[in-house]
Amino acid sequence: MITCKVTTLTLLTLYHYINLFNILVWNGSIFIREGSYKDAILKFEIFIPSNYPSKSPEVVFITKIFHPLIDLVSGKLDISKKFPVWEPGKNFILQILYFIQNIFFDRNYLQEENSFNNSAAKLFQDDIKKFEEEVSKYCRTSYNNRFDTANKDVSLKFSKFNNLHELILNKILKQNKEVIIIH
Repeated sequence: MITCKVTTLTLLTLYHYINLFNILVWNGSIFIREGSYKDAILKFEIFIPSNYPSKSPEVVFITKIFHPLIDLVSGKLDISKKFPVWEPGKNFILQILYFIQNIFFDRNYLQEENSFNNSAAKLFQDDIKKFEEEVSKYCRTSYNNRFDTANKDVSLKFSKFNNLHELILNKILKQNKEVIIIH
């Protein structure tokens, strides 16, 4: 059985589910509709250590994105800004998912110095216009590469809208369900 959770807010939609190949890896994607990261489609993985909950999970963005808390090369998210000390029984993966959502809207996270991408934090503080331009460039790239399937180990893949999707969409629409289509 595959577990999938969808969290939808006006500003974004976040999907996460257990990887088909490894139960200690969760795949996720976030569709951002507002703010500096508008139109970004970002894929990420959550790696759960074998000694969880004693040790914190690690979050790695597969999609390259310009953000002070995300290492531009490795994609690793600096969760220590929210969870300086991981406390079993008090901190949970759900809180990490909320943190992932918040880093793209809470401007305080864009000012984080001594993090994984200091050049992004410095640019945000020194020249907000250039920061926004750089972010926009990465958001456009993420959108343009949304169908990329280069990483074969990632079970989260998007495909172009086709006739089968249209049939499913029409059935959903007949049930009066809210649907967001990204072409």
